[in-house]
Amino acid sequence: MKLEVKSDGVWYHGSNMLFTELRTGSTITQWKELAEAFSHQPTALSYDDNGVISHSGKEKGYLYVIDEAFDIQNDIYQHPRTTMDENAEFLTKRPLKVKMVCDLYCVPVKFAVQPDCRPPAKYFPGDATVNPDGLQYICVYVWNGFSGKRDAQPI
Repeated sequence: MKLEVKSDGVWYHGSNMLFTELRTGSTITQWKELAEAFSHQPTALSYDDNGVISHSGKEKGYLYVIDEAFDIQNDIYQHPRTTMDENAEFLTKRPLKVKMVCDLYCVPVKFAVQPDCRPPAKYFPGDATVNPDGLQYICVYVWNGFSGKRDAQPI
């Protein structure tokens, strides 16, 4: 899968902990769904050629955005030991301020399956993520002290 780094793009970090600053050596990405998946602390994670992510994570997570200007050439670098495609994961060379933008919850969901045991995509809105264990991820966005929920309805 080809991933492009956008110099003016948003950078994300997913975690199961609350904080306001990333430590040096933290992983960041411009692929929002990847950060969301990593926030659930999976022991296994994969994605297909279309970018559909499968993972084993089940913990409550938080989605962060980098909340300060930084130099892509000097403040981050490609993860040297990643098993993912180029430009999927970067490591920070210095601490970076972050802002939590979303609580991510895992909830059980029932779904009809195709012969290969995968849920049919047509039953889920485009922003729903379902992992192989039948967990659906719900994102609660927080802005100006108010929150709203983005969720998919199980069939």
